[in-house]
Amino acid sequence: MAEQRDDHSYLDFLSRDDTGNEFGGLEWSDVDTACTVALPDLDYKSQLIAIRRLLDLHRNAEAEHTAEIKAVEQLVRSPVRTRSRDPFTEALEEQSREQNWVDHLHYSVYHDAAHSMAAVGLIAPFVESIFYQSFRSIEREMTNKVSLPSDHKRWGLPAEDQWNCHYVWENGRQRANLVKGIMQLVHAVDLTGYLPDDLRLTLSALFEYRNKMFHCGFEWPLERRIHFDQRLSGWPKDWFIKATSGDAPWVFYMSPVFIVHCLDRTEDIVAGIGRFCKERFLWRP
Repeated sequence: MAEQRDDHSYLDFLSRDDTGNEFGGLEWSDVDTACTVALPDLDYKSQLIAIRRLLDLHRNAEAEHTAEIKAVEQLVRSPVRTRSRDPFTEALEEQSREQNWVDHLHYSVYHDAAHSMAAVGLIAPFVESIFYQSFRSIEREMTNKVSLPSDHKRWGLPAEDQWNCHYVWENGRQRANLVKGIMQLVHAVDLTGYLPDDLRLTLSALFEYRNKMFHCGFEWPLERRIHFDQRLSGWPKDWFIKATSGDAPWVFYMSPVFIVHCLDRTEDIVAGIGRFCKERFLWRP
């Protein structure tokens, strides 16, 4: 674990030099700045590599499973027949092949749900940790170097919770809400312009799905399935896939499109936090 420091005065050499060059002529990326200033105790790059590699393995497994189902389907649709077998035996074998296909299709619902739960289980805590630790670092830097916005309602929270993104101050009271807590802190410290425009949309979809999957498993109570199905209209159509049972929604999956979107947004978020740190804490005349 990186050494814990009270401030980042050890990075003073990164300030602009007399010629106006950023960081004394050194080229530091926004991500490198975020990793050093905002995330000193989180190895962002290694975690992202590990997550991407594991999800690649899952995609390969899904592709193999899909190919297996197609092979079983092909055997059902175009069975190998021999004249030497009696019709009764052929009928039994055909019935067995069809049942095997149905079983594969049924199992695939849970197979895909397992991969989707693994994906959200990797991505959601990663994003949550990035924001939580970044806000704690920004708290330290702002306390040491700049004045806090004194008129933001966020500062109505108890002192120990003001920088905890798991809580939001709303309607004169404190309550737990991660997405609203993150967005409120983003506005409170004027971080909005550094982060993706669709941040709230992405976080709401990611964490609502995470909460449903980790509290209810693969098959949620019907009323929660119906509620989430209605929520889909508020997000891009290609973010989630659903299996149905009759006319009712059955199981929901993160789509490959949404998984890639979340990982890409993670990179945008960290880079944005790095730009914020450069401008607020390191670029000092």
